[in-house]
Amino acid sequence: ALSWSYRLKRIDAGSNSTDLSPSWAHATKRLSRWLHRDDDCAEGLEPNPCDAQLNGVELVGCTLDAIHRRVLYDPKMKKDARKLQSVLDSGRASQEEMAKLLWYWLRERGFDARAAYGISAWNPHFQEDFPDTSTLQELLVHLPAQTGIEQPLFLDASCTQCAPGELPVHLAQGKALSLRDKGSSFSSTMHTIQAKPVAPDSLTYHYQLALSSQGEARVHASILSLEQQLSFDRRTLEQRLEDLLEWLREDIPFATLQSALQVELDSERGKEERSFDFSYWIAADPSNEHNENADAARTSLQEPSELVLPLRLLNSGWRCNDEERTQDVAIWRSSILTTNIEVELPEGYELVSAPSPQQQELSFLSSRLSISSEPASDGRPGRVSVSQRLSLTAGRWPASMWPEHCEAMNLAMAARQGVLVFQRVEDEQAPEALQASESAF
Repeated sequence: ALSWSYRLKRIDAGSNSTDLSPSWAHATKRLSRWLHRDDDCAEGLEPNPCDAQLNGVELVGCTLDAIHRRVLYDPKMKKDARKLQSVLDSGRASQEEMAKLLWYWLRERGFDARAAYGISAWNPHFQEDFPDTSTLQELLVHLPAQTGIEQPLFLDASCTQCAPGELPVHLAQGKALSLRDKGSSFSSTMHTIQAKPVAPDSLTYHYQLALSSQGEARVHASILSLEQQLSFDRRTLEQRLEDLLEWLREDIPFATLQSALQVELDSERGKEERSFDFSYWIAADPSNEHNENADAARTSLQEPSELVLPLRLLNSGWRCNDEERTQDVAIWRSSILTTNIEVELPEGYELVSAPSPQQQELSFLSSRLSISSEPASDGRPGRVSVSQRLSLTAGRWPASMWPEHCEAMNLAMAARQGVLVFQRVEDEQAPEALQASESAF
């Protein structure tokens, strides 16, 4: 125990400085001033929209749901104290604003709700006997055991995948400094959090691509939120869709949006799909700056004997550029990202070349790329399926693991540089169709 900590007032490290307190109680005074710095922030706030008949954990879950339906967590938002109604109206909020909104709405419904600062279980600098407020991270809401709440709950309002009793893995077994409002003052208590780690973030991008013999690709693109994400996570899907559209405009030559956003919600199965249609010309030369529209590409195509489909639709994120690392690798949330591409071939064309399948299993990264084909038969067109699955496992990992994982990550990302090659084959000279098996390549 660093019993001499009260003698230090500040630690300077380069341009950063950390104010120290002689005790957590003393630190609480500074934290409570921040919580109270804009006491009228709830002025004009609309009431908690949840059914008046709900209570206990059900009411807590409904309140979280109501916040996530209205507000998207934006990590770039500043900590400026805005009116909470303005936060709702803007649709975007900082982590602190979302916590404060949850705090007010729960207190309005009679809960003993307290502000709490989460401390990561992986934070190497935290010592309970050394009150350093820089180790305090997310602002949480603490619900002690009370009527309808059998076990204490710590809630992260910015975690759209977290049900009551769940937290991101780095907080699930961490600590929390809970602040109790006594009216004119606050008291603080350090708690060990006992929560269930939230299920991994899980998104599936699905592309159904109909390829014409002239080289036009008509695509139905959808983003599917699986049950693990909870069906109310709509704002996140909307943001993902906006990002995807922007990426398509920049990365896919001649991409033309053909339909607006479509939504399919299946509440019983706990999934939500958002989709749109677009088209582009795969035979257009992306290096030719003079090909400014699809018409220019269309006039240059006369049913070529070979069609080349770049796999640009595979995910382009997670690329690693820093192979030398001295600090441990901290992954805050597990995530699974799946991309499925189904290609319907034009009549008379078959797949003749494709990237090799991949399978990588490391400590905190796994990736799989599989490709299969199905020949045309009984009037049905030939099909090719490409599936890529990438997953990261939350945890704190030694820096020595980074180079190997970095190399594997870049290898997985390089798959989008690959191509599928289709050739037009005359009936009398048609080669044997590729078998519908991942081992075909």
